[in-house]
Amino acid sequence: MENRHSATGLEGNETMGRNEQMLEALEAIIQKRVEGLDKKITNEKMQAVARGAAGSRMFLLLAEICRDEFSEIAQDISRVIERYDAPNASDYKDAFHKLLDGARKKVMEAFTAQNSKLGEHTQSWLVKALAVAMKNLEREFNLTVTVPNKTDDNDLALAFLRYYAKVPKAHKINVLGRPYQAGALEGELGRKFTSEERAQAARVLTALIKDNLLEPTYEDVAEPENWLRITEAGRSAEKHGAPDDLDVKLMKINPHLVTRRRGAWAAAASDQPDAPSQAALSGRELVNQLLGDYLAPIAEMKAQTNFVPSKDSRTGVTRRMQIKYAMTKRPSGISDSDLDIAEAAAVLLDALHTKLSSFAHTRDPSITAIEVKTVLSATETILQLLLS
Repeated sequence: MENRHSATGLEGNETMGRNEQMLEALEAIIQKRVEGLDKKITNEKMQAVARGAAGSRMFLLLAEICRDEFSEIAQDISRVIERYDAPNASDYKDAFHKLLDGARKKVMEAFTAQNSKLGEHTQSWLVKALAVAMKNLEREFNLTVTVPNKTDDNDLALAFLRYYAKVPKAHKINVLGRPYQAGALEGELGRKFTSEERAQAARVLTALIKDNLLEPTYEDVAEPENWLRITEAGRSAEKHGAPDDLDVKLMKINPHLVTRRRGAWAAAASDQPDAPSQAALSGRELVNQLLGDYLAPIAEMKAQTNFVPSKDSRTGVTRRMQIKYAMTKRPSGISDSDLDIAEAAAVLLDALHTKLSSFAHTRDPSITAIEVKTVLSATETILQLLLS
């Protein structure tokens, strides 16, 4: 695919102005983060002096804060790019690298400007730490925006629903097709299936019937179960572009969350070497974005009159706190009996998030797609609970 983007935006493209605005916005985000970092460094130094703890250990703590802030900046950049132009996010790799490198330099400048008397050891540690972080963050971005070269189950499910929404009924074999005769589903997708893809489509079709999105007509004498029609639930799913209940709920919040979820499962179904890592990254980001941006934003939680900050988090808010807060905002409400469930859900989802993170950053070839799928399925069960 031709790369339409340069390191500074789009060139020769009618949307160049919009992309320049996006990149300017990203630069502004970086600048704001660095200004906030200056304040953090100042506050930590003042507190350290007040405690009589000034010295090399304090400088190392400041270096760690700088490294963590750098990672947060990278996450901000990645999220804006994906929300701005998710289908073409992979074209922004050069821009991501340039922005990240600029952020790294600004973070280093912020650190050294307020700590001019530092020894070479601490400065060297931070230089190396930022270099390692930058390498890992770029790898994470590249994995996240790489689309597996395979039709995923959600695409197939939506194609089935689109076709059945257009006809009163259809025989499932005529829709699935045969090796020597293309089916209606292949026509809907504009491609020819391999035997493996046809088997995958058959499994998706079975799931659609199980979920009551398609149903047998039971009107044919010879083959009563093979003639299918779409149900009202299926029409609703097709209309919303969401082939299951969780997709419908995520779609109402932000369609980007559905894209993230589908990316996780598409990667889990891929046979590419980095597919398990990519699936885990997407699953982890789905949890992060759903909690941090919509269900339990940190600023919203801190504004609550009964908020008590946690000492276990630099922000004062842990992931478990976010999950329990999200439970209190469920559409169905929360009863006394749900409080125990909320606590258990918080512990489990926190553990699953940690597991996804470990999968995302490991290069261990023994990590299998089955393991990742198991963790993704368990994670989605908790998300269903939070959104019910």
